[in-house]
Amino acid sequence: TEKDKESFGRSYYAYYQTAMSRSEYHLNNVSFTLFENVADKEILRLACDVMKYDIEHFDMNDGFAYDTYANLLYKTGNREEALAWEEKAQQMSPDNMEIRAIYQKMKEGKPTWP
Repeated sequence: TEKDKESFGRSYYAYYQTAMSRSEYHLNNVSFTLFENVADKEILRLACDVMKYDIEHFDMNDGFAYDTYANLLYKTGNREEALAWEEKAQQMSPDNMEIRAIYQKMKEGKPTWP
């Protein structure tokens, strides 16, 4: 429900303001779920910071992490930066058709979320 999504977004925000470096959860997985379900720009901007941290410290060779970061950037309105990161995701996962489709949607200015 929408109330559950709002509650999830608030919980994510409260948790990751202080727990980014010691999270008990896989940053990419929880951040992608957030991307799919939350529209609040402030929460999404924090999620961008979380994913940047994730890529710098844990998932530097994971195309899916790059994809999540790109999608979060895109949803917050940072289209050009998102395209650059989604292109990197595509290069890291050249056979992944979903990442290719997302990159194309970004290029066309279409939403990449449900």
